[in-house]
Amino acid sequence: MKKLILILALVVVLLVAGLCWRRTHAPSTTDVTFPPDDSDWMNDSVDGTPIFINPYVVEINNPVDWTTLSAKTDTTTWPTYTDVTLGFTIKYPPGWGVKKQWIRNDEGDIEGTIIDFVVDPHDSIAHIAFLNNNRDNYTFEGDEKIIGLLGSTLKFK
Repeated sequence: MKKLILILALVVVLLVAGLCWRRTHAPSTTDVTFPPDDSDWMNDSVDGTPIFINPYVVEINNPVDWTTLSAKTDTTTWPTYTDVTLGFTIKYPPGWGVKKQWIRNDEGDIEGTIIDFVVDPHDSIAHIAFLNNNRDNYTFEGDEKIIGLLGSTLKFK
């Protein structure tokens, strides 16, 4: 009888742990604004431009498989990334990571900004680059299908 109770207790613990893991690893569907109000994100600055401890604005969290997306994919429910500094919003697939990095020249001066949309910490599926931090001077690079979807949601304020 004690073995049966022990086995049942173990099953319950495993079920609860599985439900908790699934909840914490669900795709991110939260809109995000950059820069965040929380000054803990910053540890230094270059010419007044913050350098962030963690370049992820949004962490990767069970990302939607980019190979299943098509030009007909409904983007209305995707989370929105808002960049206050550059004055734009863009939607991105649920669970994808978003990284903001600066483009520097050989002297270390900041020449622009890159916003990466990632499903893997080592690879960007697509990014948008703003040269000279000018929102009118930008380019998209990456998978054409994803660029098309992201580009269709880009809105300047």
